Amino acid sequence: MSIGAATWSSVKEKELCSLREETKTIKQTMMTLLQGENQKEEENSKLKEKTDQLERNFLKKANEFDKLTFEMQECREKFKVNERLTDIQPPEGSNDNTSLGSDRYRPIKLAEEWSSLYTDEWSEAFDELFKIKKTNDNFRIEKELSDIIHASLI
Repeated sequence: MSIGAATWSSVKEKELCSLREETKTIKQTMMTLLQGENQKEEENSKLKEKTDQLERNFLKKANEFDKLTFEMQECREKFKVNERLTDIQPPEGSNDNTSLGSDRYRPIKLAEEWSSLYTDEWSEAFDELFKIKKTNDNFRIEKELSDIIHASLI
């Protein structure tokens, strides 16, 4: 063997050692990266689980909110009805004259009387206009009024 061949051989051995070291370093780097990737996957899994739990909690709270909103609306409606009833009906146990059903000045009785008065007057006016319409075709205004009143009563 010549000196040139021995030198060549030692150069190649050094290159081979260098490549082995580089391969070893690359493998270590890959192992570190894989471990980091596994940690990130675990973190992602935990975060996804936490996100799912938060989403379930949100949906549960949203359902509770909807139920409470519905109950609140029902309570408001009941309160309004109760207010109207207390405005119409006197409190239980009151013995004044306004609580008597026969009192002709009770608001309900007055409303009934005025309602019948209003209805009777309109009925009479309608009947009169209808008679005019039948007997005289020259009164166009009366005919139009009669038609309007007839349409509003029907």
